[in-house]
Formats: sequence, structure tokens, C-alpha cells
Amino acid sequence: MKISIACTSFIICHFYLINVAAFQRRIIVTKKGHIPTNRSIPRLQERRIPETSPEPKKFGISASNFLNIASSSVQILFRIGSGVFVNGYNLKIDDANSDEYSLFELFGKRPRETSKPMKVPKLPIEMYEFEGCPFCRKVREAVHILDLDVMFYPCPRGGPTFRSKVIKQGGKAQFPYMIDPNTKTSTYESDTIIKYLFDTYGAGSKVPFTLSSNALVTFSCGLGLIPRLGRGSKFEECKTAKQPLILW
Repeated sequence: MKISIACTSFIICHFYLINVAAFQRRIIVTKKGHIPTNRSIPRLQERRIPETSPEPKKFGISASNFLNIASSSVQILFRIGSGVFVNGYNLKIDDANSDEYSLFELFGKRPRETSKPMKVPKLPIEMYEFEGCPFCRKVREAVHILDLDVMFYPCPRGGPTFRSKVIKQGGKAQFPYMIDPNTKTSTYESDTIIKYLFDTYGAGSKVPFTLSSNALVTFSCGLGLIPRLGRGSKFEECKTAKQPLILW
């Protein structure tokens, strides 16, 4: 049984407000660009989740974070939900006869989510970018859609670590910049990176319209970033992280 367009829109907003920045993918991200550049990249498959986890708490937004959440949520309106769902996402309503996770259950029915099988890179892809860049946002959405393991290296203005590596490797301080150790490929330009990711790991899928090469797409990415007032674009002193942070 197919759901209505209105119901789909509700689910998009629901997923975004809860997850905000991490959807149906696994991402390794370094903390403020402080991991030494000569450190070997850990394979995500070899990293284990701690056996103990924090006690679950009821979802809620504290008053001190309300503006942050609200300004971040604006992006989904301008981007029409791009990056919320994995490639080939499909939602059907089935009988509630299993213990599988479900968003909700009503009258003995529950939604069943499936997606298109994707090629998984053996080693995490390296992505050099920064939060306040609309071109970088396009690439992050592509990573979400393809459900890829990626090592994100933040390169804000004034960053002392990873910007210099990009200049040394590629010859200029332009972002985003991608290095794929699986194919020995490195390249600039968001549209080139997105096309490469879909051609290499998209299992035959084409680049969606929301990520196509046109001024409207870039403009909508930029509009969505305005409420954030450039946060994530400028380096700030912080405590050095001993290991990369893993975000789901």
C-alpha cells in the first residue's frame, strides 16, 4: 500500500529533526582538523562500537540549542529533503509480524523501509571540506544518498592542518577536494566529485536532479546555509582529538 505525498513530507521532516546532520550512513569525521596528516586512516570495518552505551533518553530539544536546531532545519526546506533518504529508498506498509525496527505501528500495520544495494568502498574515502560551503554541502548530500563510509577532514579558513595537505596534494586551496584510496583518484569540483561517486559506487544510479550541475541547486544550498551565519567556516582553537570521531 503506497503512502500519500503528504505522509512522505511528514516523514522527511521527522527524520531530519531527529537526526539533523547524520542520516542513513556511517561517517568518520575528524575534530576541527587536529589529527596529524601522517596518521594512517583507520578502516571503519575494523573499528568496534563500545560494548556499553549511554542510557537512552526521551528525545527533546533544550532551550539553549533551540536556535541551533531551528537554523539547521531550514536547510531541508531549500534542499527539498535532498540527502535524507538513501539511494533507492522505498517505503511500504506491511503487517506488523516481525521484530524489525519501525518508525511506528498502527492498527497492526507498520512501515517497512528498503533501499537499493550499493557498492561499498573497502577503505573510507577522504573528503576535504568545510561546513559553510554550498558546494561542500552538495557533496555531503551525495555521500548520504549513497550511504558511503567517508573520512571528513574539516578545512575551515585559517585551519592549520588539512588545508596545507590539500594544497600540497592538489596544488590549490579549493574545496571540496576528494581522495579515493580505493581507486587512487583525487579531484576538485563538487559536480565532478558527485558524478564520480555515483558512477563508482551508485550501482548504476544516475545523479538525482537535486544534485545536478546547475546554478539553482548551488543557490538553494547557499540559501540553506544563511541562517547558520557562517558557522563552521572559520577555524577556532580547541582541544586536540586523539582519534577520529565517528558519527552515524
